[in-house]
Amino acid sequence: MDFNENYKEGDEYFEERYNVMSFKNFNLCNELLNNLKIAQFENPSPVQIKAIPKVLLGRDILCQAKSGTGKTAVFVLGTLERLHRNAKLKVAVCVHNNDLAEQIFSEYLRFSKEQPVKIENINTSYNFDYKANILIGTPQRIFEVKKKYNIDFDIYVVDECDFIVSDFKMRKTLISLVKKKNKNVLMFTATLTKKTKALCLSLLNNPFEIYVHNDSELTLHGLKQFYIESIEMSDSKKIEIIRNIVKHYNKQTIIFCERSETARLLDRKLDDLCVSIGEFSTSNERLGIVKNFKEKQFKVLSTVDVLSRGIDIQNVEIVINYELPVNPETYLHRVGRAGRFESDGYAFSFINNQNDIIRLNDIVYRHEIDIKEYKP
Repeated sequence: MDFNENYKEGDEYFEERYNVMSFKNFNLCNELLNNLKIAQFENPSPVQIKAIPKVLLGRDILCQAKSGTGKTAVFVLGTLERLHRNAKLKVAVCVHNNDLAEQIFSEYLRFSKEQPVKIENINTSYNFDYKANILIGTPQRIFEVKKKYNIDFDIYVVDECDFIVSDFKMRKTLISLVKKKNKNVLMFTATLTKKTKALCLSLLNNPFEIYVHNDSELTLHGLKQFYIESIEMSDSKKIEIIRNIVKHYNKQTIIFCERSETARLLDRKLDDLCVSIGEFSTSNERLGIVKNFKEKQFKVLSTVDVLSRGIDIQNVEIVINYELPVNPETYLHRVGRAGRFESDGYAFSFINNQNDIIRLNDIVYRHEIDIKEYKP
């Protein structure tokens, strides 16, 4: 295959060869191939096909692809293979919160079995081996450890880069980390505005750009989106509608709220149907609840936006916005939990006030999507 050109979805040469690719085509080490087999990763996704070879070649990358397309595996597999080829490399993975750090740490552990590689999540731990091959943390935490132990990182991975470059403090720290020449920078995200794209590109050197979906095409294939007019609706009626949706579709469901208190309230109102996580939960509690949700020990999870980017669950088919987010990009991150890897999914959004009407129109206009009214 020819991996020399930047990729945008619709590349016929790429699409017609997608089904015949396997992970063996990347010349990965036997340990990685064996771990992929154990994890039941049979064939690489489109994003992985285009991006992994570039990671192995040491190219800077800006990769935008919807949730659930395998972006995390791109940099996990790519950096582990490069460490197999050169054990002296040092890798820093920059994230914006503890949950995402723990999730990525778990993925590295899963695929690094039987390999002489040390990985540390330094975000919540101060008792770690600073000589580890891979360190995971926020830009500020990476910077602190780099300065304290005089670590010279060769590769910087920036996950959810749009979030990081949009935050002034994190962006400033990230710039100080990657500004030196001869640093390989890999950036990944589900959404990009023109502004965040420009900010990301300014930190990269001759990057390979991958855009599986552009700004107006970030909705998932097969995702059906609805709004529920609820301006004069009682809370008890909303709970009744949620119960009916869950009962009718009988699928794993995530409910997004603007505040942790609301998520906890829904937990109580929905009784044994729902479990909540929020700012009131510890990191270990959140991980345990998400694990139980993945294993379908309960049907509904209520949560807040800070976790919409940190939860990796591939079998969610319903997302309910109990409250609409202010930011249209946050809406896409929320509904991106449903219908992953092109499975069917449903998104329902309550319209609670006049501001929600404005926000809904902004979402529809900005992303050129169709959101129909749902009449219970």
